[in-house]
Amino acid sequence: MAEHGAYSPSPRTPSAFHQRSSHSRSASWSYTSGNGQITITPLNPIRSVIREFVPSFGHRSPTSLSSTSSPLSPLSPSTYVNIAEVLRDENDVEDIESSRVSPFTAVNNNSGNSSDGDAESGDANMAAGNSSGANGNGRSAGDRVEFQGTINWIEKSLPFVLLLLSRIMWDHRLGILVFIGLCGTFLHANSTVKRQVSLKDRRLNRVSLWTFVFLSGNVFFIYYVFYNNHLENCLIFRKPLFNRMDVWTVFWCVGITDFVTRFITMALKSMVVIQHRRIIPFRKRGKFYLLIENFSQLYRMLVPIPLWFAFFTEYNYGGEYFAIIATTIYLILKGRMIIGKLQEVYSACKVFGHDVQYGSPPSKEEIVEAGNSCPICQEDLKDPIKLRACKHIFCEDCISLWFDRERTCPMCRAKVVADPKWRDGNTATYVILF
Repeated sequence: MAEHGAYSPSPRTPSAFHQRSSHSRSASWSYTSGNGQITITPLNPIRSVIREFVPSFGHRSPTSLSSTSSPLSPLSPSTYVNIAEVLRDENDVEDIESSRVSPFTAVNNNSGNSSDGDAESGDANMAAGNSSGANGNGRSAGDRVEFQGTINWIEKSLPFVLLLLSRIMWDHRLGILVFIGLCGTFLHANSTVKRQVSLKDRRLNRVSLWTFVFLSGNVFFIYYVFYNNHLENCLIFRKPLFNRMDVWTVFWCVGITDFVTRFITMALKSMVVIQHRRIIPFRKRGKFYLLIENFSQLYRMLVPIPLWFAFFTEYNYGGEYFAIIATTIYLILKGRMIIGKLQEVYSACKVFGHDVQYGSPPSKEEIVEAGNSCPICQEDLKDPIKLRACKHIFCEDCISLWFDRERTCPMCRAKVVADPKWRDGNTATYVILF
């Protein structure tokens, strides 16, 4: 310590301590004579003091061949800086030294500085990488913990949710059973009607007649079960008998009435199926199905209006203005839907009034060239017709029934007719609730 406190004869003459430990990275310092400067080395002051009392501390082994410096490497060269700069943060010492290399003179210069700087930058980069890796691991661990918490919450809540659903199903068991029965009845009857329509001459009239009786029985059964509520009033645009028309009551009445309307529609189509071909030719039956379905959809669209009108206009004290606004918006939306449906009904009426000819009768030579066989029924041609688009020859009833389902030729897929929707006896499966 005496050497650190001794005055140097010259600002450029290093003390005995600096000559002995010229490769230190600590922050030892000594006074110089003359200009009030302090000699700074880049080692911590505590480590310098330890070296004063333990000379062998931090010295490199003679057999060491490593060129990189470590925290215990010999002292590195020092640099003269102003006294005021000593009070700065230790982390900025190296930056200050690099910026003041020109005005101050280093005591010793060697190649150890570059290796020290590389080691320090490498340590900094490694620390930054470890920090980012730790952050990523922390985020992934946090995500796993959050996912585990969500799974645990679902496992704990699932029994209560199932209990709540069972209570709701028990309270509304009658309505749920009725809804399941209505859906099953509709799907069965709709598929039966479509199948009998496609069979043409091979159809079974008893099946269509039984479908008509079955659907009619379902309609009467529904209104018998809910006789006290007078749900049949909905069919004539009147309110049923309920104490209060809340939203669930309105949905219930509209849904039941919509199913009943579709049952009546399929019953009418069954009556068309059982008609003799001389009364309604097969080539014209698609137009009957189209017309019945469009009028049915229009009627189903009009049925909910009185019920929803009563719901929106029913208000408590203070809700008059909201009721007026809500009713007006509903009527506007409903009016747009009805206008679109009226256009479809008008198009169906035009199709029903025109006898569409898909082609012209072929000559005998053309019939013989075609083999006198219909590609659809694989039988002899009956009332043969040659299509205008592709010149293929078919039975008139066969090709008319085909175009009630498709718009292209069955042989070459050339487009012949427009959209044949609803002409195959199908009934819309969606429910009109508003």
